[in-house]
Amino acid sequence: MPCVLRSGTLVWRYVRVAFPTVAPLVLLVSLGYWGHARNWQLVRADKEPPYRAHPRLAAAPAEGEAQFQSPDDAEAEAAAPSPADQAAEPRGTRVALRSAAAVQKAGVQVVRVARRPVDQEIVVNGVIAYDQSLVAHLSTRVPGTVWRIEKKLGQPFEKGDVLAIIEAVDVGRAKADFLQAVVMRQLKREIIQRLRSVEASIPQRQLLDAQAEARETEIRLVNAQQTLQNLGLPVRLEELAGVPDDQLARRIQFLGLPESIAATLDPATTTSSLVPLLAPFDGVVIGHEVSLGEVVSSSHPQFVVADTRQMWIKLDVRKEDAGRLALGQEVTFQADGVLRDITSTITWISTEADEKTRTVPVRAEVANPLVSDRGEHDEQHRLLRANTFGTGRIRVTQQPTAVVVPRESVQWDGSRWVVFVQVSETAFEAQPVEVGVALEDVVQIVKGVSEGETVAARGSHLLKAEIIRDRLVSGAQ
Repeated sequence: MPCVLRSGTLVWRYVRVAFPTVAPLVLLVSLGYWGHARNWQLVRADKEPPYRAHPRLAAAPAEGEAQFQSPDDAEAEAAAPSPADQAAEPRGTRVALRSAAAVQKAGVQVVRVARRPVDQEIVVNGVIAYDQSLVAHLSTRVPGTVWRIEKKLGQPFEKGDVLAIIEAVDVGRAKADFLQAVVMRQLKREIIQRLRSVEASIPQRQLLDAQAEARETEIRLVNAQQTLQNLGLPVRLEELAGVPDDQLARRIQFLGLPESIAATLDPATTTSSLVPLLAPFDGVVIGHEVSLGEVVSSSHPQFVVADTRQMWIKLDVRKEDAGRLALGQEVTFQADGVLRDITSTITWISTEADEKTRTVPVRAEVANPLVSDRGEHDEQHRLLRANTFGTGRIRVTQQPTAVVVPRESVQWDGSRWVVFVQVSETAFEAQPVEVGVALEDVVQIVKGVSEGETVAARGSHLLKAEIIRDRLVSGAQ
């Protein structure tokens, strides 16, 4: 008897330990047998849901329908029926709710289809830069030493202003050769005149030799004049005719220097080897790499100047958007620190993508207006500054009027774009549409609905979900 009791106790302990493992297995086997016996068909509840979906006939969408991407695409494609089921079902669907309160409770809001201008823009990053066609790197034409600096970094100037004065030995040599040629020409002319006055009493060969030497002198004078012009020191021979030798030497000594500077120099103590570095246009000094007494050469620029009356807007456009660009498209640029937008047009589109950013460079030219700082001295300055970052908007599409609906009104039902048109207080009909330009807040409707119709906006995804649910349930029966 004790053995029997002990055996019963052991069995009971085994059952208590194995039950948590065996019970789920028994339940799964029973569920599999039940499903197999009923062909795995679900029984629909007798109670009707708050929605009722009824099919209707509608025209098929046009071939080549626009493919507009919606945030609900992934959900619609995952729940959409197979292509065979889509071909078998009707092209239109109506969703009816029980009451107006049910519509409000479901969060479905309606709006009227409207017309408005449609402007599609590409938003890109950009920067203000100098117009490179108005930037010059200036250097002396001959090696020398910096004798005086007239303009410093950031200072404005006008065309022809002296930026710096260089003392160069080659300039002094060229001026001396020119003066010598001028004097020799005058001397040879006087000799020929005297020989002609006594031409009857001198050999003919003597006169011919004098004329040949005069021609050689003229050639040397022209060469000396050309050398000065190459150094940026133009001189007119006709202006020197009849000038006394002492005045001629002074004029050549300060050749190229403006009178305002030459008047302050002492001819007796000032070298004649001076050559000015002149500004080629109106602008401002943006680079200054020279010091007083520094030895300079023509291979290294001493000044970098720029005309800031016109600037560039350099934009970086994604390769995906570059195909929609065209010359002349309007550009609106908002620069950091500038309180107003700058408008211009595209003047250049690069034929290659940037090696580092993999974007396509685009450029627009813009006038840089003068503005007042309204400070103590009320000084004026240019509005735009180089190397200022900002955001640009390129208008790629512009339509004066188009039929539009809110972006959330357009839904993808698995095979087409639809808009839910309100046909009664509690019913909505899925109307196939052809979409056009998609903006941040609205979508253009090319075909399918008309101005003034009422469509579902917020909550339209719930109506789409009801259509998909009804398709799945109908396909399971």
